[in-house]
Amino acid sequence: MNGVMFQQQANGQTPGGDRFPFPPIPVTLWTRFGLAELWLRPFGQGLDDQNIDFSHTSRPYLETQILASCTWNRDRPLLDHQFFWHLEVGKRTEALLTLATQGGRAELTVELTCLQPDCGEAMDLEFSLEELSQMQHRAEEHDSIEFALGNQAFSLRRPTGLDQLHWRSQSFSDESTALRMMIQSLVAVEQQEAFQAAWEKERTMAILNPLMAEMDPLVNLTLAVNCPACGAQDSHAVDLGAVALQRLWAVQDQLLETVHRLASHYHWTEAVILSLPAWRRDRFLTLIERERNR
Repeated sequence: MNGVMFQQQANGQTPGGDRFPFPPIPVTLWTRFGLAELWLRPFGQGLDDQNIDFSHTSRPYLETQILASCTWNRDRPLLDHQFFWHLEVGKRTEALLTLATQGGRAELTVELTCLQPDCGEAMDLEFSLEELSQMQHRAEEHDSIEFALGNQAFSLRRPTGLDQLHWRSQSFSDESTALRMMIQSLVAVEQQEAFQAAWEKERTMAILNPLMAEMDPLVNLTLAVNCPACGAQDSHAVDLGAVALQRLWAVQDQLLETVHRLASHYHWTEAVILSLPAWRRDRFLTLIERERNR
């Protein structure tokens, strides 16, 4: 059982502004990085958020950059980026979903399309942050999952950002080898040689896919959805991290549009506009629109 998760007490207060608690993380990380209180500020407020390149930054680095920009620690405001690489990928995704839903104030919409060739109906599913976080926290009751290949027993842990960096630094001869090496690196060290000998792609993945979905639901989410138009049920793989990034990119784009409109109307510099609190920028936009409609 995982008894090392810790969530700071909010006590109904946030540290000077519109912020929300960072998702619970293991005590080992609090100790290792000397953390006090961790909060997330809303994304899309200032120059740091505008400087994030969604188009050309590889995804693990993009996600880490966003979280590093938006995370506040009471005793050490500038967090070591290594903290974010030590997070499990599912926890990093939960933090991104927290940003994308404004701490749970907004729903997360997942857009799907019916997979039946004669249908193709568009479907929207909505999730609350509470629903998504509960999925993750139930999975975190166990640090690893146990499975068997033949007469061999193995233990598999969830991947971290450090694992992703390691995988990206490797060169693999083919997809099957890459998949085996990635999974093998998550198996207990003393079991890795036996895992390599027992590996058989189709059989192994048939066993592991449902287990990994259970162990890391925010990373490996599969939904069985009935189409409202044709009634057919299909399985849809949903990349929640990608959905969160899409929402945050839209927020960044809205901020850029706000800067453009205010600069065009008042001839202020970008720095001046971004120094204004969000509510004042919104008020100025309302005044501009009112003048336009006279």
